[in-house]
Amino acid sequence: MKTVTLLLHLTAVFLLLCGSSNADNAKPKILISHPATPQKALDVLKDKFELVVSQGDPNPTREQLLKDIKGCAGVLLFGHSKFDKEMMDAAGDSLKVVGSAAAGYDHIDLPLLRERGVQVSNTPGLLGPAVAELSIALLLEVSRRTLEGYKAIVENKWIPGHPTWMTGPGLSGKTVGIIGLGANG
Repeated sequence: MKTVTLLLHLTAVFLLLCGSSNADNAKPKILISHPATPQKALDVLKDKFELVVSQGDPNPTREQLLKDIKGCAGVLLFGHSKFDKEMMDAAGDSLKVVGSAAAGYDHIDLPLLRERGVQVSNTPGLLGPAVAELSIALLLEVSRRTLEGYKAIVENKWIPGHPTWMTGPGLSGKTVGIIGLGANG
């Protein structure tokens, strides 16, 4: 659902900056930098844009992205694929917007894109709740030793009836929180 929400936002940004068509009435070309993008998300974009979805397992290589970006009006970056002069030059003059599905943007050469008139969008706060939830899940895992128990079950090494095995400090009566920097701290 978060990816669809992100793409709805980016569709509006792409339409605003790329327009719905160019001089020959063709759809603007948008590079999607990861093949695992959910189909629902792609369906949001495909009516308005010609989609180029980079392929690679588990991730597209930089060389693949450099090849795929040629002639694109927009790019949707997943992960922290570096967007620098080489990538900008490969895109050419048609590039109008780079949308990053990440909170940070240190992987994007902002001064270069500003100089070339390319708009940049990122997604601060989009994954904040998921990061907080995973932090609490890891705290529970360490406290209750669930991974250790799972491995014992899978490897048929469960020790039934042992009075201290699989015990750890519980969270009952404790105050739990996240101390950190940024939005999740």
